[in-house]
Amino acid sequence: MDKNMNTTQRNIFLAVIALLVVAVSALGIMVYRLSSKEPAAEEKFIYQSAMHPWIVSDKPGKCPVCGMDLDKRPLKDYLAEKASRGNDSAS
Repeated sequence: MDKNMNTTQRNIFLAVIALLVVAVSALGIMVYRLSSKEPAAEEKFIYQSAMHPWIVSDKPGKCPVCGMDLDKRPLKDYLAEKASRGNDSAS
């Protein structure tokens, strides 16, 4: 009976150790996923005429007024500049 008790205790001990290993592994995976940063969303761009800033397009091309290539600009910069100017879109 004493040998049987030792075997039972050992099996319980091994089961507890196995559960702890699984729990720590799962916790590690959760922490890693929560702490890893998501890749930044692809930045959006607009194309704007350098000579005529009211000419804006979502595709590369030429300014219809002067024929120059439109410059590629981050959309967030364009919107920030436009907001700082107020509603005056012709300057």
